[in-house]
Amino acid sequence: LNCDIEERTRQWITKNSSHLKEVASERITLEIIKMLNAEHSFRALQMALKDGILDEVFSFNKGKLEFIIKNISLFYKKLKESPEDVRNTFNEQIDMGLSLKGLMVLELFTQFSDIKHWRLSLSKRIKTRLGGFIHSKDRARCLLRGLKGKELYDCFRQLYGNLFEFIFFLGKWELLPEMKRFYRVNKNPIVDGEFIKKHLGLDEGPEIGRIVEALKREEFLGGIKTVEDAKEFLNGLKGN
Repeated sequence: LNCDIEERTRQWITKNSSHLKEVASERITLEIIKMLNAEHSFRALQMALKDGILDEVFSFNKGKLEFIIKNISLFYKKLKESPEDVRNTFNEQIDMGLSLKGLMVLELFTQFSDIKHWRLSLSKRIKTRLGGFIHSKDRARCLLRGLKGKELYDCFRQLYGNLFEFIFFLGKWELLPEMKRFYRVNKNPIVDGEFIKKHLGLDEGPEIGRIVEALKREEFLGGIKTVEDAKEFLNGLKGN
């Protein structure tokens, strides 16, 4: 609510923050999600970090406290500077009422503590997004290489579940049009596996998956724009 907490109350909070280990993780999770989603979440997070609350919840190394606050500050600065047409994206609901903005703060926290030690009861979907971020962050460097065509598609494919977040953190907003095209192609391709099986007379199997992926890549590159284009592509595979 962007309020000030009375000083003696804050001292009491700091002194007793260790008692959070006696509180149910479900209740802590609910309050943390409210904090992350709040309009004035940056200020609340700063206070919670300084008062030792987030240290108890996320098992932070206290020596990294200032570094964590600096990273959070940079995140909110980038949030304000992000393109106007994507700002609503940050309000997208992920799960358990957690917004994409809140998820991205949690992704920042994964760089300073292991989620196995967090006192949070998170859903499988949220854990999957966080795990994807942890395991893909080194691969995200491919976004900085000026890739195009097939190489860019393959880069996006590696980062699929967390692509928007990596584009945000790296400030590669010029890739947004390609990102939108990539997601459109992957969510609503011109033809699907059933079409491929019927057209090529194939049974279900890994080969279908490889063909589906090849079609999506070709559609992303602009080589397939219609069902007829897809048929022609598939007919070419018959010849091979």
